[in-house]
Amino acid sequence: MYKLELDPKELEQAEILLEAANKNIHKVLARSLNRTAQMSKTKQNRLIRQGYNIPAQIIRVRIKLQKSTPGKLEAIVLNSSSRVSLDQFKVNKQNPGHYTEEIKVSVKKGAPRTLEGGFWAFFKSKPNNLGLYNRAGTGRDTLEKLYGPSTYQMGTNEKIQDVLEKEASENFSKRFEHEFLRELGIK
Repeated sequence: MYKLELDPKELEQAEILLEAANKNIHKVLARSLNRTAQMSKTKQNRLIRQGYNIPAQIIRVRIKLQKSTPGKLEAIVLNSSSRVSLDQFKVNKQNPGHYTEEIKVSVKKGAPRTLEGGFWAFFKSKPNNLGLYNRAGTGRDTLEKLYGPSTYQMGTNEKIQDVLEKEASENFSKRFEHEFLRELGIK
C-alpha cells in the first residue's frame, strides 16, 4: 500500500504557475489561433495545387491572413476574389512570337484546352504587361486580357473546405496544448 502526500512547496508553485497562465490565457489563445491559421493557409495552397496547374507563389500572395490578438480572438484566412491571368497557369508556348501555333492552356491538371484566338502580346498602355490576350472586336484597341478562376473559386470547393475544417480543429487543439505548456514553462 502506498501513501502519497503533496509537498506544500510544490503545491504553491503549481498554484503560481496556473495563476500566471490564467492571466495570459488570451495571449495563448491568440498565438494558437495565428499558428493554426498559418497552417491552414499552407494546407489550402497545397490542396489548390493538387487540382490546378498554378505555382505556389501565385496562390501565396493571393491568400491573406488577418491575425488574432489577445483582445480580438479571431483569425481569418481570406482568399482574393480577383481572377488570375491565364499566363500564370500552365501554357504550352511561353514566348511571344508563336502566333502561328495554337496556344494550349491547362488551368486544371490533365485538362489542356486550345485557346481560340488567343495570343501573347504586350499591352501598350501598361508597360511590361506581357500576357495572353484576345480580340474583343474589330478595332485596334480591342484587346482583352484573358483570365482564369480566382483563388477564392479554386479554394472554396466542398472537398477542400471539409479537409481544411477538419485539420484546423485538430491543429488548434495541438497548438493550444503546446502554447499552454510553453506559457507554464514546461516545454
